[in-house]
Amino acid sequence: MKRVCWLFILLFCSPGIGLKAHPRPQGDLEADTVRIRQLFEKGYEFIDGPSDSLLHYFGQALAIIDDRLEILDQKGDSDIREVFSRMRWRVFIEFGIEHFFRSDYPAALDYFRQSLAIALQLEDPTLLTESYSEIGIVLKNQGKLDEALENLNRSLEMAKRGTDTSWVASCMVNLGNVYKEKGFLVMAQSYYLDALSTLELLDHARRIAACYQNIGEVYFLQHDLDRALEYFEKALRLAVEENDRVRETALHLNIGNVYLMKGELEKSRAYLNRALGNYRESGYSHEMDDCYILLGDTYFGERKVEEAERLYLRARDISLQEQDHQLLAEAYCKLAGVNLARGRLPQAEGQCLECLGLAIQTAYIEKQAEAHELLTRIYQGKGDLHKALEHYRLFSHLKDSIFSAEQYKAIAELEIKYASDKKEQQLALYREQGEVQRLKILQKNRMLIAAAAGIFMIILIAYLLFRQSRMRSKQKSLEMEQKLLRSQMNPHFIFNSLIAIQSYIYKKEAVVAGDYLASFAELVRFTLDSSRMDFIPLDKEVRMMQAYLELQKLRFEQHFDFEVVVDDELDPVEVSIPPMFAQPFIENSVEHGLRHREMGGFVKVSYRKVDEECVRINIRDNGIGREEAGRLGEKSGHHSMGMTITRERLEILSRKFRRKFNLRITDLKNEQGENDGVEVVIEIPVQ
Repeated sequence: MKRVCWLFILLFCSPGIGLKAHPRPQGDLEADTVRIRQLFEKGYEFIDGPSDSLLHYFGQALAIIDDRLEILDQKGDSDIREVFSRMRWRVFIEFGIEHFFRSDYPAALDYFRQSLAIALQLEDPTLLTESYSEIGIVLKNQGKLDEALENLNRSLEMAKRGTDTSWVASCMVNLGNVYKEKGFLVMAQSYYLDALSTLELLDHARRIAACYQNIGEVYFLQHDLDRALEYFEKALRLAVEENDRVRETALHLNIGNVYLMKGELEKSRAYLNRALGNYRESGYSHEMDDCYILLGDTYFGERKVEEAERLYLRARDISLQEQDHQLLAEAYCKLAGVNLARGRLPQAEGQCLECLGLAIQTAYIEKQAEAHELLTRIYQGKGDLHKALEHYRLFSHLKDSIFSAEQYKAIAELEIKYASDKKEQQLALYREQGEVQRLKILQKNRMLIAAAAGIFMIILIAYLLFRQSRMRSKQKSLEMEQKLLRSQMNPHFIFNSLIAIQSYIYKKEAVVAGDYLASFAELVRFTLDSSRMDFIPLDKEVRMMQAYLELQKLRFEQHFDFEVVVDDELDPVEVSIPPMFAQPFIENSVEHGLRHREMGGFVKVSYRKVDEECVRINIRDNGIGREEAGRLGEKSGHHSMGMTITRERLEILSRKFRRKFNLRITDLKNEQGENDGVEVVIEIPVQ
């Protein structure tokens, strides 16, 4: 729903503002102002739907404004010129909003940038914040998220210079929307909650509804469907009370999507049909293609493929009209799935290739993976096993890329949040001590300089770590390196470690959280670096094993102890070994042996010299043993790849160095013949 800016009321509800102290140029200045105000009011009568009438009336106003500005330029009357420049700014804003809701993003962006040029010329923070905000929203809808963040941060900066706290909150919501699109859900939720606390104090129902909706979308992306539904329904009640039809439509779409994910197809369809009715009533097609796709999914889930196909085709036509390439890729993918289900393989193949081309064009990695998976099934059905295998390999590679990107996204978000929390704590401390510092300013100059330098170093280090992790995430690995990386850094370990670190951040234990975050970042860096190298220095391998064991202790709440020992005959700096042979077996010791002990768990890792060409690694634990762990593993369905990958690596090394390198695993027994842990001995080459 579009809004009338308070600036418009200020400029036009006070008759003759800025006019009486100046002689009139050619024509009747006050008559022009009245006429422009009347045209604006006429235009706003058509604000609730796509309307050529709105564009017509604002266009007439613009013609009068431009004529008046040309006369004023000749007369050099800067004060009155500013008034008409502000009117011109308002016209461009309304033109941009109208074209945005028509999904004509290029035209909307052009109008908003013309409004920004006027705001920059006037040097007015109030006008600048809205122009930057509107530009950021359009860029976000075009998928240009980094550019959107740049503009929205400028908007927030300008908003904080004014006194309208509700607009500051709106800027925070817009920033949260971009972080949500980037997958930084914790950052997004933080912005939404900050905005909500302000808006609830101001009792701004419409903007509160927007916050509820966005918080619900974050829960939806985290697959917490019940919490998502709770917030969507709260937002819907407010939207109905405020007669906000645009948000009401979007919330029907959200709720329909939740019920679709829950498998309650009839409920989902009821809400989606309400959204579709609202779209038809308002005349706006913005997000209408989403609605048709979700409706198609409800019928496809009931195996009503003909009805699903009809709806997917409607979605495709709207996306083609709007040039929304990501949703167009989605529509083609859905149509390919329908034709595959109906056995129409040539049609499915063509639509899937259309989807793949659009997904590559828009860097839509998830949809690229889905297209390759569908093409694998299509070519299997056609009997073309060579193409099926080729697309399966591409699908597998993309799934690995998505997983790697998610790892770095989680690490980057924690680093950003950690730096932000640290800065906020420092600022809070300065505010508490502000009065004392004011009285003793001469004595504390050095302290303030040191504190400022410390904050700068923290921000700089966080930025460098973030940039370094982003650069590493783009590096490609070969197939064996990917297998090795996945076996060493399984998703459960990563997720649980990040959650454990996050808990310290939330408990405001910044130092502990920082230590563990540094260990985690170091471990990730070691893992990625070493998985691409044939040999690494022994001291680096030892540090990596210690960091890994520290994080495992954190996961299991100090449930066990460990020791890493290097023989005196080995020089850790000079000796190099193949990386991470010990890690899979340490993981087995912790995951399958020590975790089932009530107390007193222990694992020892030692590196000893055999001869000038060989080092022996010994991993010993006092866990429950392989027999009992195997029995429990069958119940849980867990299977480790560590043994297979290690044997393959040893065979490769044996052929390369023309020497047999051994792996031996022994079950240990105590004096009573009971299981008393496992000992693993690995012999590997040195350099």
